[in-house]
Amino acid sequence: MEKRLCGVCGRALGYWISFVVGPITIRIRETFMPAAHPECAEASLRLCPYLYLEERDRSLKPSDNHIVPPSELPPKPDRVALWLTRSYEIVRQNGSEYARFAAAKRMQWFVYEHGVLVPEARP
Repeated sequence: MEKRLCGVCGRALGYWISFVVGPITIRIRETFMPAAHPECAEASLRLCPYLYLEERDRSLKPSDNHIVPPSELPPKPDRVALWLTRSYEIVRQNGSEYARFAAAKRMQWFVYEHGVLVPEARP
């Protein structure tokens, strides 16, 4: 996060950055997930089994580099948003690292239909 690299492809972030966030994350405007290029974040919604498949749980294999202990992770949300913004700041507390993201310039919701994530239909 400090080097402003995409959490998906590892390349430098550009002018616009995205976060994949749920309703709780939006309320607190902090996430342990790194920023991504808008295209990389959108691809993650289709390619990451945890995000794309409603019944898929997180993989919690033991790791030395857990940023947040599994016991502190919130439950899987019933919908997620792509949050498009320009900036974020890094917050460190109690040995954990979070991104506090700036206000959204655009946000698009995705919901689960028939077990898979799809763009939310606008009324």
